[in-house]
Amino acid sequence: MDKREDILRAASVVFQKYGFMKTTLDDIARECGMKNTALYYYFKNKENIMNAMFECDMKKIQDNIINAVA
Repeated sequence: MDKREDILRAASVVFQKYGFMKTTLDDIARECGMKNTALYYYFKNKENIMNAMFECDMKKIQDNIINAVA
């Protein structure tokens, strides 16, 4: 698993625990075992993290649909 995937997994856990609005980058960084300043290398803010999560989910759905009709 690469670092972006680690961050997205950690964000998912923390968003479920605290909710999107109450979650901080510190919370996400703590969950994935890195400093919050390191998160900025991968994502500008938590909104970008959420968008990346949506994109991954949409890709999975798209792949499932393609496989189902193939």
